Amino acid sequence: EEHLKNMRNPSRKVLILGTSDSGKTTLVRQLVILHGGGYSDKDRENYRGLMISKLRVNYQLLLMADEDDTTVPDQERISSIRHSQFFPTASPLTPEEAVKMKELWTRMAAQESFYSICRECVIEDTAPYYFEKVDVFTNPDYLPTNDADILHLRHPTSNISEYEFQLDDYKFKFYDVAGQVDKRYRWAPYFEQQMSAIVYVVSISSFDQLLAEDNATNRLIDSLALFETLSQHELLKKTSIIVLLNKFDLLVKKCARGVNLKSFIPYYAGANEPKDFIKFCSKEFIKKGKTDDETKVIAIHVTTCTDSKLMKKIILDVKYL
Repeated sequence: EEHLKNMRNPSRKVLILGTSDSGKTTLVRQLVILHGGGYSDKDRENYRGLMISKLRVNYQLLLMADEDDTTVPDQERISSIRHSQFFPTASPLTPEEAVKMKELWTRMAAQESFYSICRECVIEDTAPYYFEKVDVFTNPDYLPTNDADILHLRHPTSNISEYEFQLDDYKFKFYDVAGQVDKRYRWAPYFEQQMSAIVYVVSISSFDQLLAEDNATNRLIDSLALFETLSQHELLKKTSIIVLLNKFDLLVKKCARGVNLKSFIPYYAGANEPKDFIKFCSKEFIKKGKTDDETKVIAIHVTTCTDSKLMKKIILDVKYL
Protein backbone atom coordinates (compact mmCIF):
# COMPACT_ATOMS: atom_id res chain seq x y z
CA GLU A 1 0.00 0.00 0.00
CA GLU A 2 2.83 2.40 0.79
CA HIS A 3 4.36 1.80 -2.65
CA LEU A 4 1.03 2.37 -4.41
CA LYS A 5 0.50 5.61 -2.47
CA ASN A 6 3.92 6.91 -3.47
CA MET A 7 3.20 6.16 -7.12
CA ARG A 8 0.54 8.89 -7.21
CA ASN A 9 3.19 11.60 -6.82
CA PRO A 10 3.94 13.43 -10.10
CA SER A 11 6.91 11.89 -11.91
CA ARG A 12 7.56 9.50 -14.74
CA LYS A 13 6.87 6.00 -13.55
CA VAL A 14 8.48 2.90 -14.99
CA LEU A 15 7.63 -0.65 -13.95
CA ILE A 16 10.47 -3.18 -14.30
CA LEU A 17 9.07 -6.64 -15.00
CA GLY A 18 10.36 -9.98 -16.16
CA THR A 19 10.71 -13.57 -15.06
CA SER A 20 13.05 -14.74 -12.33
CA ASP A 21 16.78 -14.50 -13.13
CA SER A 22 16.16 -12.34 -16.23
CA GLY A 23 18.43 -9.52 -15.06
CA LYS A 24 15.98 -7.02 -13.56
CA THR A 25 18.07 -6.50 -10.43
CA THR A 26 21.22 -6.00 -12.51
CA LEU A 27 19.40 -3.27 -14.44
CA VAL A 28 18.50 -1.57 -11.15
CA ARG A 29 22.12 -1.78 -9.99
CA GLN A 30 23.20 -0.10 -13.23
CA LEU A 31 20.72 2.69 -12.51
CA VAL A 32 22.19 3.13 -9.02
CA ILE A 33 25.75 3.18 -10.38
CA LEU A 34 25.09 5.46 -13.37
CA HIS A 35 22.41 7.77 -12.01
CA GLY A 36 22.07 7.20 -8.27
CA GLY A 37 25.49 8.14 -6.97
CA GLY A 38 26.81 4.59 -6.80
CA TYR A 39 27.22 2.38 -3.76
CA SER A 40 28.60 3.29 -0.33
CA ASP A 41 31.34 1.31 1.38
CA LYS A 42 28.68 -0.15 3.66
CA ASP A 43 26.70 -1.35 0.64
CA ARG A 44 29.84 -2.90 -0.80
CA GLU A 45 30.56 -4.70 2.47
CA ASN A 46 27.09 -6.23 2.33
CA TYR A 47 27.61 -7.28 -1.29
CA ARG A 48 30.95 -8.86 -0.36
CA GLY A 49 29.16 -11.09 2.14
CA LEU A 50 26.58 -12.09 -0.47
CA MET A 51 29.30 -12.91 -2.99
CA ILE A 52 31.14 -15.16 -0.55
CA SER A 53 27.91 -16.89 0.46
CA LYS A 54 27.04 -17.48 -3.20
CA LEU A 55 30.52 -18.88 -3.85
CA ARG A 56 30.05 -21.40 -1.08
CA VAL A 57 26.59 -22.39 -2.35
CA ASN A 58 27.79 -22.86 -5.93
CA TYR A 59 30.79 -24.84 -4.69
CA GLN A 60 28.48 -27.20 -2.81
CA LEU A 61 26.31 -27.59 -5.92
CA LEU A 62 29.39 -28.40 -7.99
CA LEU A 63 30.48 -30.98 -5.44
CA MET A 64 27.08 -32.66 -5.65
CA ALA A 65 27.13 -32.51 -9.46
CA ASP A 66 30.66 -33.94 -9.74
CA GLU A 67 30.46 -36.77 -12.25
CA ASP A 68 33.56 -38.37 -10.78
CA ASP A 69 31.30 -39.54 -7.96
CA THR A 70 29.76 -42.58 -9.67
CA THR A 71 27.93 -43.80 -6.58
CA VAL A 72 24.86 -41.64 -7.29
CA PRO A 73 22.73 -42.10 -10.46
CA ASP A 74 22.48 -38.97 -12.61
CA GLN A 75 18.73 -38.34 -12.28
CA GLU A 76 18.82 -38.93 -8.54
CA ARG A 77 21.78 -36.57 -8.30
CA ILE A 78 20.01 -33.82 -10.29
CA SER A 79 16.80 -34.12 -8.26
CA SER A 80 18.77 -33.94 -5.02
CA ILE A 81 20.68 -30.86 -6.17
CA ARG A 82 17.58 -28.97 -7.31
CA HIS A 83 15.96 -29.45 -3.90
CA SER A 84 19.01 -28.71 -1.79
CA GLN A 85 19.16 -25.85 0.66
CA PHE A 86 22.36 -24.33 1.99
CA PHE A 87 22.98 -21.83 4.75
CA PRO A 88 26.53 -20.62 4.08
CA THR A 89 28.46 -18.09 6.13
CA ALA A 90 29.65 -14.76 4.71
CA SER A 91 33.03 -14.78 6.44
CA PRO A 92 36.14 -14.54 4.21
CA LEU A 93 37.19 -17.78 2.52
CA THR A 94 40.05 -19.65 4.10
CA PRO A 95 43.05 -20.33 1.84
CA GLU A 96 42.18 -24.03 2.06
CA GLU A 97 38.64 -23.37 0.82
CA ALA A 98 39.97 -21.31 -2.09
CA VAL A 99 42.35 -24.09 -3.14
CA LYS A 100 39.57 -26.71 -3.08
CA MET A 101 37.23 -24.43 -5.05
CA LYS A 102 39.87 -23.75 -7.72
CA GLU A 103 40.75 -27.42 -8.06
CA LEU A 104 37.13 -28.51 -8.46
CA TRP A 105 36.28 -25.61 -10.77
CA THR A 106 39.30 -26.23 -13.03
CA ARG A 107 38.56 -29.94 -13.31
CA MET A 108 34.82 -29.65 -13.85
CA ALA A 109 34.99 -26.73 -16.28
CA ALA A 110 37.11 -28.92 -18.54
CA GLN A 111 34.43 -31.62 -18.70
CA GLU A 112 32.44 -31.77 -21.90
CA SER A 113 29.21 -32.12 -19.94
CA PHE A 114 29.94 -29.27 -17.53
CA TYR A 115 27.52 -26.69 -18.97
CA SER A 116 24.68 -29.19 -19.24
CA ILE A 117 25.33 -30.02 -15.59
CA CYS A 118 25.07 -26.31 -14.72
CA ARG A 119 21.84 -26.02 -16.71
CA GLU A 120 20.17 -29.03 -15.11
CA CYS A 121 21.39 -28.36 -11.59
CA VAL A 122 20.53 -24.64 -11.47
CA ILE A 123 24.12 -23.53 -10.94
CA GLU A 124 24.14 -19.78 -11.56
CA ASP A 125 25.38 -18.55 -14.94
CA THR A 126 27.71 -16.05 -13.22
CA ALA A 127 29.40 -18.71 -11.07
CA PRO A 128 32.42 -18.87 -13.44
CA TYR A 129 33.05 -15.14 -12.91
CA TYR A 130 33.56 -15.62 -9.18
CA PHE A 131 35.35 -18.98 -9.33
CA GLU A 132 37.94 -17.45 -11.62
CA LYS A 133 38.81 -14.78 -9.02
CA VAL A 134 38.25 -16.85 -5.89
CA ASP A 135 41.55 -15.81 -4.24
CA VAL A 136 40.41 -12.21 -3.63
CA PHE A 137 37.73 -13.50 -1.26
CA THR A 138 40.37 -14.83 1.17
CA ASN A 139 41.42 -11.26 1.93
CA PRO A 140 39.47 -10.00 4.99
CA ASP A 141 39.98 -6.41 3.78
CA TYR A 142 38.62 -7.07 0.30
CA LEU A 143 35.94 -4.59 -0.79
CA PRO A 144 34.26 -4.93 -4.21
CA THR A 145 35.21 -1.48 -5.50
CA ASN A 146 34.98 -2.90 -9.01
CA ASP A 147 31.32 -2.40 -9.97
CA ALA A 148 31.49 -5.48 -12.23
CA ASP A 149 31.76 -7.65 -9.11
CA ILE A 150 28.44 -6.28 -7.87
CA LEU A 151 26.77 -6.43 -11.28
CA HIS A 152 27.55 -10.14 -11.69
CA LEU A 153 25.97 -11.06 -8.35
CA ARG A 154 22.73 -13.03 -8.62
CA HIS A 155 20.38 -12.25 -5.75
CA PRO A 156 16.66 -12.68 -6.49
CA THR A 157 14.20 -9.89 -5.75
CA SER A 158 11.68 -11.02 -3.14
CA ASN A 159 9.99 -7.71 -2.32
CA ILE A 160 8.82 -4.60 -4.16
CA SER A 161 11.58 -2.00 -4.40
CA GLU A 162 11.21 1.64 -5.40
CA TYR A 163 14.01 3.80 -6.80
CA GLU A 164 14.09 7.44 -7.82
CA PHE A 165 16.58 8.79 -10.36
CA GLN A 166 17.22 11.94 -12.35
CA LEU A 167 17.83 11.21 -16.04
CA ASP A 168 18.91 14.52 -17.56
CA ASP A 169 15.89 16.82 -17.09
CA TYR A 170 13.53 14.00 -16.19
CA LYS A 171 12.65 12.63 -12.79
CA PHE A 172 11.91 8.91 -12.85
CA LYS A 173 10.55 6.42 -10.39
CA PHE A 174 11.38 2.79 -11.11
CA TYR A 175 9.55 -0.10 -9.47
CA ASP A 176 11.26 -3.49 -9.33
CA VAL A 177 8.86 -6.35 -8.62
CA ALA A 178 9.84 -9.99 -8.00
CA GLY A 179 9.50 -12.25 -11.05
CA GLN A 180 9.21 -15.71 -9.48
CA VAL A 181 6.04 -17.55 -10.50
CA ASP A 182 4.56 -17.39 -6.99
CA LYS A 183 5.25 -13.62 -6.73
CA ARG A 184 3.67 -12.44 -9.99
CA TYR A 185 0.29 -11.83 -8.38
CA ARG A 186 1.88 -8.73 -6.85
CA TRP A 187 2.13 -7.07 -10.27
CA ALA A 188 -1.60 -6.51 -10.82
CA PRO A 189 -2.16 -3.55 -8.44
CA TYR A 190 0.52 -1.60 -10.30
CA PHE A 191 -1.33 -1.92 -13.59
CA GLU A 192 -4.01 0.39 -12.18
CA GLN A 193 -1.49 3.21 -11.89
CA GLN A 194 -0.60 5.34 -14.90
CA MET A 195 2.76 4.06 -16.08
CA SER A 196 4.97 6.05 -18.46
CA ALA A 197 6.41 2.74 -19.67
CA ILE A 198 7.23 -0.82 -18.74
CA VAL A 199 10.74 -2.25 -19.02
CA TYR A 200 10.43 -5.99 -19.62
CA VAL A 201 13.68 -7.90 -19.12
CA VAL A 202 14.23 -11.22 -20.91
CA SER A 203 17.08 -13.68 -20.41
CA ILE A 204 17.67 -14.50 -24.07
CA SER A 205 20.24 -17.13 -23.07
CA SER A 206 17.66 -19.10 -21.08
CA PHE A 207 16.36 -20.89 -24.19
CA ASP A 208 17.85 -24.16 -22.89
CA GLN A 209 16.78 -23.81 -19.25
CA LEU A 210 13.70 -24.87 -17.29
CA LEU A 211 11.87 -22.94 -14.59
CA ALA A 212 13.28 -23.75 -11.16
CA GLU A 213 9.72 -23.81 -9.85
CA ASP A 214 8.48 -26.76 -11.92
CA ASN A 215 11.49 -28.19 -13.79
CA ALA A 216 9.25 -28.58 -16.85
CA THR A 217 8.57 -25.19 -18.48
CA ASN A 218 11.12 -23.66 -20.83
CA ARG A 219 12.21 -20.32 -19.35
CA LEU A 220 12.27 -18.36 -22.61
CA ILE A 221 8.88 -19.68 -23.72
CA ASP A 222 7.50 -18.80 -20.27
CA SER A 223 8.88 -15.28 -20.62
CA LEU A 224 7.26 -14.85 -24.04
CA ALA A 225 3.89 -16.15 -22.81
CA LEU A 226 4.01 -13.86 -19.79
CA PHE A 227 4.86 -10.91 -22.02
CA GLU A 228 1.82 -11.60 -24.19
CA THR A 229 -0.42 -11.75 -21.12
CA LEU A 230 0.93 -8.42 -19.89
CA SER A 231 0.70 -6.68 -23.24
CA GLN A 232 -2.89 -7.76 -23.78
CA HIS A 233 -4.00 -6.82 -20.26
CA GLU A 234 -6.86 -4.34 -20.46
CA LEU A 235 -5.03 -1.78 -18.32
CA LEU A 236 -1.77 -2.04 -20.29
CA LYS A 237 -2.98 -2.01 -23.90
CA LYS A 238 -1.81 1.59 -24.33
CA THR A 239 1.38 1.31 -22.29
CA SER A 240 4.61 1.32 -24.26
CA ILE A 241 7.08 -1.43 -23.42
CA ILE A 242 10.86 -1.54 -23.70
CA VAL A 243 11.98 -5.15 -24.13
CA LEU A 244 15.55 -5.87 -23.09
CA LEU A 245 16.79 -9.08 -24.68
CA ASN A 246 19.39 -9.57 -21.98
CA LYS A 247 22.40 -11.88 -21.51
CA PHE A 248 23.39 -11.71 -25.17
CA ASP A 249 26.98 -12.52 -24.14
CA LEU A 250 25.86 -15.86 -22.70
CA LEU A 251 23.78 -16.62 -25.80
CA VAL A 252 26.91 -16.11 -27.94
CA LYS A 253 28.92 -18.47 -25.72
CA LYS A 254 26.26 -21.18 -25.83
CA CYS A 255 26.01 -21.04 -29.61
CA ALA A 256 29.82 -21.14 -29.87
CA ARG A 257 29.80 -24.34 -27.78
CA GLY A 258 27.37 -25.87 -30.26
CA VAL A 259 24.22 -25.84 -28.10
CA ASN A 260 21.42 -26.44 -30.61
CA LEU A 261 18.76 -23.72 -30.50
CA LYS A 262 16.18 -25.87 -32.31
CA SER A 263 16.51 -28.64 -29.72
CA PHE A 264 14.97 -26.34 -27.13
CA ILE A 265 12.79 -24.00 -29.25
CA PRO A 266 11.22 -26.43 -31.77
CA TYR A 267 9.43 -23.76 -33.82
CA TYR A 268 12.66 -21.84 -34.44
CA ALA A 269 13.71 -22.49 -38.05
CA GLY A 270 16.76 -20.25 -38.40
CA ALA A 271 20.48 -20.89 -38.28
CA ASN A 272 22.26 -21.74 -35.05
CA GLU A 273 23.61 -18.18 -34.87
CA PRO A 274 22.99 -15.54 -32.17
CA LYS A 275 22.02 -12.79 -34.63
CA ASP A 276 19.47 -15.01 -36.38
CA PHE A 277 17.98 -16.04 -33.07
CA ILE A 278 17.78 -12.42 -31.91
CA LYS A 279 15.85 -11.50 -35.06
CA PHE A 280 13.46 -14.37 -34.44
CA CYS A 281 12.90 -13.43 -30.79
CA SER A 282 12.45 -9.73 -31.63
CA LYS A 283 9.70 -10.60 -34.11
CA GLU A 284 8.03 -12.91 -31.59
CA PHE A 285 7.93 -10.27 -28.86
CA ILE A 286 6.69 -7.55 -31.21
CA LYS A 287 3.98 -9.89 -32.50
CA LYS A 288 2.87 -10.86 -28.98
CA GLY A 289 2.96 -7.24 -27.81
CA LYS A 290 0.76 -5.68 -30.51
CA THR A 291 -2.65 -4.33 -29.55
CA ASP A 292 -5.35 -2.32 -31.31
CA ASP A 293 -3.78 0.90 -30.03
CA GLU A 294 -1.46 2.20 -32.75
CA THR A 295 0.29 4.61 -30.36
CA LYS A 296 1.69 1.74 -28.30
CA VAL A 297 5.43 1.27 -28.82
CA ILE A 298 7.29 -2.02 -28.42
CA ALA A 299 11.00 -1.11 -28.42
CA ILE A 300 13.53 -3.95 -28.58
CA HIS A 301 17.07 -3.63 -27.23
CA VAL A 302 19.70 -6.37 -27.29
CA THR A 303 21.89 -6.05 -24.25
CA THR A 304 24.07 -7.48 -21.53
CA CYS A 305 23.02 -5.80 -18.30
CA THR A 306 26.48 -6.26 -16.77
CA ASP A 307 27.94 -4.06 -19.56
CA SER A 308 27.87 -0.52 -18.13
CA LYS A 309 28.73 1.28 -21.38
CA LEU A 310 25.96 -0.43 -23.30
CA MET A 311 23.44 -0.01 -20.50
CA LYS A 312 24.16 3.72 -20.17
CA LYS A 313 22.76 4.35 -23.65
CA ILE A 314 19.79 2.03 -23.21
CA ILE A 315 18.80 3.57 -19.87
CA LEU A 316 18.80 7.05 -21.40
CA ASP A 317 16.52 5.79 -24.17
CA VAL A 318 13.85 5.14 -21.53
CA LYS A 319 13.13 8.86 -21.19
CA TYR A 320 11.92 9.12 -24.79
CA LEU A 321 8.94 6.82 -24.22
